[in-house]
Amino acid sequence: MVYVAGVIFYAARSDPSSHGEWLVHYGEGFVRRGLLGEAILSTATFSGVDPRVLTVVLQVLAFATLLLVMRRFFLGNWSYGSLALLFTPGAMLYQFVDPSIVGRKESLTLLMAALTLSCASKFPAKRLAWVFLAIGWGVVFLTHESSMAFFPGVLVATFILVKRSESASSDLLKVTPMVTTFLLAVALIYWSASTGDERALCDRILTFNYLPRVCEGGLSYINQGTQDLQSMIVQALQRQDLLFYLGFLALCTAVALYVGSRQGASLGESALTQFTLLVGFGLLSLIASDWGRWLHLYCVISMIVAIVLSRKTAAPNPALAVSAALVFLTLGFSFNGGTFMSPLGNLLNLGYYLGGGMYGGN
Repeated sequence: MVYVAGVIFYAARSDPSSHGEWLVHYGEGFVRRGLLGEAILSTATFSGVDPRVLTVVLQVLAFATLLLVMRRFFLGNWSYGSLALLFTPGAMLYQFVDPSIVGRKESLTLLMAALTLSCASKFPAKRLAWVFLAIGWGVVFLTHESSMAFFPGVLVATFILVKRSESASSDLLKVTPMVTTFLLAVALIYWSASTGDERALCDRILTFNYLPRVCEGGLSYINQGTQDLQSMIVQALQRQDLLFYLGFLALCTAVALYVGSRQGASLGESALTQFTLLVGFGLLSLIASDWGRWLHLYCVISMIVAIVLSRKTAAPNPALAVSAALVFLTLGFSFNGGTFMSPLGNLLNLGYYLGGGMYGGN
């Protein structure tokens, strides 16, 4: 209900991030993140349905499906991993920590990761499922490139799970469409320059009676290239909140490894997967400064991986579980989408949102 209210609120006020980012489109040629926006605006043009309605429906369907898939990891499996996912504000409770995250495209990446790992652990032999997963990943890759940073980690975990099946050699071939889709998407985004004119792209969106501020989000930097690697590293090291984010990153990694070892996962398998996810997180953090969002993705995916790689369910130690929950709550309420905040500051910010403040999405 909080999520639904949030996306409706952001749609009504033409929020540039939680809503406007979904409207990036191909009206002036290929641009990064434009696939779903083109589908939404084209559908709105031909059907007469308000793109606000289409976007909200898509956001809610994606998040609701994610919750249904996540239910598999919680129901009847109250393990360390389940508790970590449930009580970590950096994970599933993130929208309560930073309400501006509601409606962002991260839900698509989490949905595809959860669906892929669920399929790999339960239905490795279903060929058609892997085809649909490849299509789904392709859509997400061309909707937001942050998904590419975490896909290799999900793929490593998928290979590990599929190898455990009785027909491992043939099942591994079924992952090929996903890998092919990933490589094609990387090539397309890397070698195809964004050709869209920001003003023209915005004008098309404004024909649907949006406020001009809707163009201040994703559209404002679709044609911006990345800085050189040395400059990005220097900027990252100069951030005042660097140690905090590294600490929370280390905590998420430690909990994921502990969950896996406690529940019978191979330390080598868990370490390899977590390392791949960490590399993706690191590369993404150098390119984009929204570290809170990337931590959110990393924590959720790493916990899901820890659970699906487990070979047994371990009952949680109540004292340890409560202690871990308190640590995560304290640290998790200390960051938002891109910057560090004090726990009190973010709690007050949360109250402001819930009180109906019109502060907005940034």
